Amino acid sequence: MNKMKHIIVLFCITFLLTAIVYFFPQKEKVISTIPFLNKTSTEVDSTIIPLDTIPYIQKLKESLPLIKAIYSEKRQKHIWTLGKGKTIPVYLLQIQKHIQAHHGKIISMEELFLSNTFQAASLVFTNSLGDTTFMELQISENVFSNNISKIAIAFEINELSNELITKLNELDFSYSILVTPFNLSNPFFDQINQLKKAETVLWLYMESEKLRSSHHSKNPIRIHHTEEKIEEIIDLASEKFPKAKGIATRYGEKAVEHRNLLNAIFKSLQEKNFWFLDLTENRASLVNEICKNHPLKCKQISPYSDKTSTIEDYISKNLRLALRTGTSYIILPLTLKNITEIEQLLEKAAAQGTEITTLSNVIAVTK
Repeated sequence: MNKMKHIIVLFCITFLLTAIVYFFPQKEKVISTIPFLNKTSTEVDSTIIPLDTIPYIQKLKESLPLIKAIYSEKRQKHIWTLGKGKTIPVYLLQIQKHIQAHHGKIISMEELFLSNTFQAASLVFTNSLGDTTFMELQISENVFSNNISKIAIAFEINELSNELITKLNELDFSYSILVTPFNLSNPFFDQINQLKKAETVLWLYMESEKLRSSHHSKNPIRIHHTEEKIEEIIDLASEKFPKAKGIATRYGEKAVEHRNLLNAIFKSLQEKNFWFLDLTENRASLVNEICKNHPLKCKQISPYSDKTSTIEDYISKNLRLALRTGTSYIILPLTLKNITEIEQLLEKAAAQGTEITTLSNVIAVTK
């Protein structure tokens, strides 16, 4: 009897070992045939999240135009040298946004006045894991980083000629053109299409004391218009230039003071993902205030006016502004002389690390 029990036990052990050897390589197939095991396995796999193994300090480093980055063991801090072209406060704001976007926290920021540096600042922050980093930022006195700042170039177009088209197509950068899309001849649309590097902006007449009966054919946006009428004008304009990126005021100093009118304009623009430029230089403008209530970007920009400066002074002023703040805008009437002035700007812009580009590319990086 005992011998029989031993035989049965040995048989069972042999069976189990055989089953294990056979089924182990096929365990995924076996599990897939058992519904509740298969479901559990799938649910566990779906919750696996790949770990981000890149240290935060490396991410911050890659977001900045660093010329040199060292770690001082003696001072127990990172010392980073940044390219000239932005001021320390601008850099600090950029870094603060990056740290907060990655769930870190600023502990302290302080501008330093060191005898051996152009501009400097100290920075202490914690990352998302709670690790504390001590840093000193220095701006190079004579080394500019490439494309560290941006300046938008735009031309106001009332008419085109073959000579102007040729000259514009010779430019080696993209730019914007402001065009009023109403009451234009077919040849004009054909000429616009010949411009290879132009970004179109709808330059719309708006409520102004300067409006005359002769402007009626230009479909000006007026204070007495309903929301439906305003939307109709903007729709018609965008149909004529379907690749347009935004709208700029032509006249319009009264329009930008009118709350209801601006709300109606912005409501129509947000549906098209357009931005809005206030070129009126009206100090009573409500554009920035009202724009905050809508999901679109608005800017108040000063176009060139021969009543306030020369073209040379206007261009130089905005070139300095790009260096100081990181962005600026140049808006000129389209003439052969003004194209030549912009061509002469290229070398100076490159020397200070300023990229020349379209209005959209600058508006996209500003508040």
